Amino acid sequence: MSSQAKWLAVEMVIYPAVMYHMVNTYFSEPEFWPITSIISQLRCSALGLNRSFPRAILYGPMCLGGLGISSPNHKNTTNRINYFLFKIRQNNNIGLKYHLSITYTQLEIGSFMQFFSSSFDRFGHLATPSMCTRIWSETEPQGIYLRPCDNST
Repeated sequence: MSSQAKWLAVEMVIYPAVMYHMVNTYFSEPEFWPITSIISQLRCSALGLNRSFPRAILYGPMCLGGLGISSPNHKNTTNRINYFLFKIRQNNNIGLKYHLSITYTQLEIGSFMQFFSSSFDRFGHLATPSMCTRIWSETEPQGIYLRPCDNST
């Protein structure tokens, strides 16, 4: 099999099949490491690189000398945020559960400020693990803050 066919097989079949199910997990980066390791080895093999090729180069941006491939953990965070934003806008059971989770987390941390704008390091230990708290823990260190909007007008 050619290296291009290997790369397409990994990126178009194996990677999406594994990552599809990860959106709804509460895995932190260390818990996600075994999956990242396997995907990284498959990617290195498909590219004809040694399986211990430096991950900083594999997942680093091209402007800094990396290959510019998105890491599974960052891709999962992006997919999780997109899924959350898509579902919370819908008027169905999943959207309702997300709204209830946000309300419950807000009550748990006891802050009048919307918790996505608060520091996770300061208030995160007060909240029960959920999809909302996972998104909060992943976005806050990156400077990404989710804000509610008023759809009544």
